[in-house]
Amino acid sequence: MNIQKNALSFIGGFFAFIGIIFICVTVWQGSEEMNFLKSASSAKGMVTDVQMVSDDEGSVYHPVVSFKTESNKNIIFQGQVGSNPPEYKTGDTVTVKYEKNSPNNAQIENMINQWFLPGIFGILGTIFASIGLVIVIVQMKKNDNKNWLLTNGQRITTTINSIKEDSSLEVQGNNPFVITSQWNNPTDNVIYIFKSDFIWFDPEVYLSDKKIDVLIEPSNPKKYWMDISRLPKSA
Repeated sequence: MNIQKNALSFIGGFFAFIGIIFICVTVWQGSEEMNFLKSASSAKGMVTDVQMVSDDEGSVYHPVVSFKTESNKNIIFQGQVGSNPPEYKTGDTVTVKYEKNSPNNAQIENMINQWFLPGIFGILGTIFASIGLVIVIVQMKKNDNKNWLLTNGQRITTTINSIKEDSSLEVQGNNPFVITSQWNNPTDNVIYIFKSDFIWFDPEVYLSDKKIDVLIEPSNPKKYWMDISRLPKSA
């Protein structure tokens, strides 16, 4: 697949795919947490220490909790979620949820502690999927518009104003070129500006006449598609 030719569709699909993966992880983690809570036993625990964990992004503090199971077995575990400033201090009393047959699988009963990871993945999944779907929908509408104009549009010849690289998008280390042209509508004496789709090579050498055809909707020239089919195909 030529990623450059299909850059926006590829990017939209990629974002949507990552978003769906994150949402699937959210559903899986949420299901695991709900199953755990259904069968978990409760106990009172005490924060015996607060440990600092550092990485390149800074430091967070994790509570270390001690509690006794129903069989009077003493268990010590470190909270999964850290914070800065620390949420707990030594001596704090907390409620602990733990797996009866595997009491080392324990966590502090707290919405943030229990739903932090599913929440993060859910938010990221929603954002990525939304961005991807918007890009895909826009591209589908753009293709529908192009197909309609190819069948029903009025062909006009416009004058090229500029051929520039668009630095807002980079794929495989390359920026696309965009042609901008203008046309003076003799019907209403209004100048209309048109822009081409992305072109993944410099087309200037093939446009020495400074002219390019554009297909417009006769009643609404703002609905258009610049016909760049005269240009060579990029590999």
